[in-house]
Amino acid sequence: MAITDIVKCEDEKEFLIWKYPEEIFKTTTKLIVGAGKEAVFYKKGNSYDVLPEGEYVLNSLTLPLLDKVSPLPVESGEVFSVEIWFDDKNYKIESMWENKRPITLTDTETGEHTSYEFKGEFVLKITNSSKFVKYATTFDEYEKESIEKHIKTKFMDRLKDVLVFYVKKNEVDLKELTTHKVEISKAIKSSLESMIFEYGIKIMDFKLNTFSMINVDISRYEELPKMKNVCKNCGTILPEGAAFCYKCGEKTNNW
Repeated sequence: MAITDIVKCEDEKEFLIWKYPEEIFKTTTKLIVGAGKEAVFYKKGNSYDVLPEGEYVLNSLTLPLLDKVSPLPVESGEVFSVEIWFDDKNYKIESMWENKRPITLTDTETGEHTSYEFKGEFVLKITNSSKFVKYATTFDEYEKESIEKHIKTKFMDRLKDVLVFYVKKNEVDLKELTTHKVEISKAIKSSLESMIFEYGIKIMDFKLNTFSMINVDISRYEELPKMKNVCKNCGTILPEGAAFCYKCGEKTNNW
């Protein structure tokens, strides 16, 4: 099998990250990292050396971290194996977000339930290529849209927990929720930052543009507990025997 003498990123448009198709290289192989790109060397579930824009020869001097855990050949021209990933440090994920399903909050004083729709936008950027590649390798597809969708999904999963916690902690009167827009925005951003930090991504900009009350008929949940243990407040399916909903704190029929 022919082993390539030159390695470079051959994809410039569709992918936020791109894996070089071959994994066998020589200690004389030349690596070319283009403008705005970084090359990450990945092996057995871990990221090692990260090389910025420039030209390199793949040997133990260039890849000291990889060489430490998986010693590279000493002789010139000898072969070794590793995955090489390229990511685009200049690309920003700019996205609008909104909750697809109503978020129901409970007034801490009256116990009344009110459903809301939230809308906003954020801008994200890769700041740690090593962490980001380790995160992105869990995907089957590496298109920018796929990764963006995954991040938004995890964010929306976190959104309700943040809102419920904020309302309970601050004993917010839901009739005055709109006056807490700045504080709620900060709470959401802080939660999102802590979540994506481990992915090697940073929030460059975050906005909570609007949120409004909406009418939701939650009576459709009334029959569900007879079939499954389902929260009548927010519809979350709960473990058998649960006394409280772990999402919103509502008491169940087991209480």
